[in-house]
Amino acid sequence: SNSHHGDGNFFPVKAFHTSRVIRMEISANIPQLVSFCKFLSEKINFASALRQSIGSQTIFYMQELLNRVYFNNTVQDYLTVLGIIALSILVLLIVKRVAMKRLRALAAKTTGTGDDFVVNSIDRFALPIIQFATIYWGLNFLDLSTKVEDTINVAVSIIITYFVLKLISSIVILLLESRIRRKKRGEERIKQLGGLM
Repeated sequence: SNSHHGDGNFFPVKAFHTSRVIRMEISANIPQLVSFCKFLSEKINFASALRQSIGSQTIFYMQELLNRVYFNNTVQDYLTVLGIIALSILVLLIVKRVAMKRLRALAAKTTGTGDDFVVNSIDRFALPIIQFATIYWGLNFLDLSTKVEDTINVAVSIIITYFVLKLISSIVILLLESRIRRKKRGEERIKQLGGLM
């Protein structure tokens, strides 16, 4: 019976001894755990500070790059002009693919040729003129030399004049065709006129 009584006290004593050992191990490792937590906190703070520093340096270098001057204009000025030109091209492409497509569909439903001529004129002459005018307007944001400005003015004037003359010639041809159609064998004469032109 003594042996049985001793076996009954064995498990509580063993459990107490085990928990005591665990507490001693934890207590012994608490300084190391605290030290590790401090080390980890320092590394996190360092990484955060480094990220903020890199972000500030990036902003600084970007601003410095935008403020660099080439041929009397900053990089930001050139980017502004490129943005204006790119935006105008994008808008005109949308107009050409959406608005002009709808106008052509509406013009195709009518029997006359006048509306077809107007739509074609907008596509062939008005939109290019607007495009070059927008480019010219964008270039005015740059501080250019007198020689370059004169060259651009002459080039834009020649281009716009070319499209205006093409528009006028198209109007004249349309009026001639309209007049010839009213005469005898009008369609045949228009075909001959088209071959000559």
